[in-house]
Amino acid sequence: MHCRKRSALILGLATLAVLAGVACDEDGTRSRLVITRVADPAWPDTLLSGTFLCDVRDEGDDGLPGTLDDVVYEDQVTISIANYAGSDLFTLQPEGPYGAVVIDHYQVAYEIPGEALEEVSGRMHMRVPTGQEVSGNFVLVTSLAKIEPPLSTLAGSLDELFGTAYITLNGHEETSGRAISVGATMQIHFADWLEMP
Repeated sequence: MHCRKRSALILGLATLAVLAGVACDEDGTRSRLVITRVADPAWPDTLLSGTFLCDVRDEGDDGLPGTLDDVVYEDQVTISIANYAGSDLFTLQPEGPYGAVVIDHYQVAYEIPGEALEEVSGRMHMRVPTGQEVSGNFVLVTSLAKIEPPLSTLAGSLDELFGTAYITLNGHEETSGRAISVGATMQIHFADWLEMP
């Protein structure tokens, strides 16, 4: 009988410890975001591990560099984000309490050996429910960056630059208001890419 009471006491304390752990995390971040894909919208099969080819100048309709119809485009990428429960103890539903994260800001910083490129940041809105994956677009390289050094020096030349983009998405859990962020890196190859006939 004594053993049964002791076992019951131990089991009760263990159960209390688990419940206390859940209760202590009641106001904590319950979502775990994962960036599953960053791709050029023109190449939807591009994965996060791929290299983004950044064309610093488009030769326009005539296909000839250095003519009046040359144009500079900003580069957008498509990003996919999955939202998972932060713990197996959480039984979160997509539209239930703590069930969604809202991404409202992004930032891109660059690392280019021997060069400096100003970071890009901006507002965005992506709502990612628990257990789901959502895709959206943001600007990876601005057109302004392409008409200023160091990228502008690549136009009309065979020179090229290799760099890394550090992407950070910031937001909050919809119900708790807790801040949450997720990041990824991708390689960028800057050049004046000529279109093949």
